[in-house]
Amino acid sequence: MHRDELSAGFIRLLERAVAKRPRTLINHILEHGHITAEEISRLYGYSHPPRAMRDERGLDMMWSADEVSDYDALRQYSERKRLDMAEYVKTLVRSHIRDESEEE
Repeated sequence: MHRDELSAGFIRLLERAVAKRPRTLINHILEHGHITAEEISRLYGYSHPPRAMRDERGLDMMWSADEVSDYDALRQYSERKRLDMAEYVKTLVRSHIRDESEEE
């Protein structure tokens, strides 16, 4: 999937990845639409491509000072609903993508 196929909000979410390995893979995927284990190893020198993909899939995000209240609200909601926060975030992202595609 290329950058022009994604909503601005989803692009902003992806751009929040700050760690080098996931940032590198996300940029490649946004530019080329995909990445293979061979490309990860050959182009970027990562000797263990599955680890690099796991880092990218983890999508570690940094929360800036003005966003901490959003993070706290998300954590509190997931705890109240007895949901794993990562799974809840995945649910929100899936819902957002589904809503965006229905609008097209």
